[in-house]
Amino acid sequence: MSDDRRAAFLCYPPTDRANAWHMTFDGFRTALEHAFPNAFTRLKATSFQGGGHLAFEVATPDNPGLRGIAPLPVEECGCITLTDASPTDAAQIAHWLLH
Repeated sequence: MSDDRRAAFLCYPPTDRANAWHMTFDGFRTALEHAFPNAFTRLKATSFQGGGHLAFEVATPDNPGLRGIAPLPVEECGCITLTDASPTDAAQIAHWLLH
């Protein structure tokens, strides 16, 4: 069933396991592409402290173009942001991140 409610969702690792994700840029991209075979990823620079982020797009059953960003390096900030996502989309990504 499609959910028309859309919002930005921020996904953080569990507070009792703050280092649970321990992902590098390449590790995150590889895991994302393995879990979502049609994933699209692109590295983008930001002007904030010379950093960057990984922009990604994956297909879920309810959203063929779910977009998100992961700050780089991922291991310094575990927050994964989903944009224009339904609660169902966010739950699928959160489940994937935790397993």
